[in-house]
Amino acid sequence: MSAGRDPKSRLGWREGANEIKRHPFFKGVNWALVRCMNPPQLDVPGALKEDQLSHLQLQDLQTNIF
Repeated sequence: MSAGRDPKSRLGWREGANEIKRHPFFKGVNWALVRCMNPPQLDVPGALKEDQLSHLQLQDLQTNIF
């Protein structure tokens, strides 16, 4: 299913959120507990880790940004 222009071709148009929750992509998701869970940590390419931030000086950041 795609998110085309015709609403009747979209996933969830018949049964709403329940139809979407049953999609194979969401297999294994415990919907009853999803609001209580913490999202997984994502690795952002090029992002500095917390231990790398201590090596930076404020002046370096201001020079590189502005």
